Amino acid sequence: MRTQIVMHFRKKRLLFVYSIIISLSFSFIFVLFLINYHQREENYYNNSIDELNLEKNSVLNSYELFSNYIFEEIINTDYILDILDEAYESDEDTKDILRTELYDHLSTEYDHMTEYDFRQVQFFFPDSVSFLRVHNLDKYGDSLYDVRYSVRTANDEHVYITGFEEGRTYNG
Repeated sequence: MRTQIVMHFRKKRLLFVYSIIISLSFSFIFVLFLINYHQREENYYNNSIDELNLEKNSVLNSYELFSNYIFEEIINTDYILDILDEAYESDEDTKDILRTELYDHLSTEYDHMTEYDFRQVQFFFPDSVSFLRVHNLDKYGDSLYDVRYSVRTANDEHVYITGFEEGRTYNG
């Protein structure tokens, strides 16, 4: 009888050990699947972020190329630069006349630009004060020094800036 009890106890203990081993094995396998799932999920999101960054950079690059073309072919002319130089040193009445003259000179070109989803052209003085928003003729004279990093950096450091940022009227 004692032998039977010992055998019965050993079977129970063995069954308990097997149960623990099986539970640990399933737990280990479950953890591996969970880790794999999270890793695949993270890879998916990282790949999605990479794709979005590629698309964003492609769009920004195309706008930058278009902006450079507009600058070189339309804006960087003696006529426009002379207007800006004169306006910077002028009184408000003269600035108003020069602003209207510059707008009239650019309005047809600007209409063509908007057909290509180019929404804004803006001229600033070296002190970051807006001289002319071609897209919003009635808004001028405000400083964008604290609003647009690109304007501040370009005027403070005299460097070419490219990028994307929020503004008062549009992002750009």
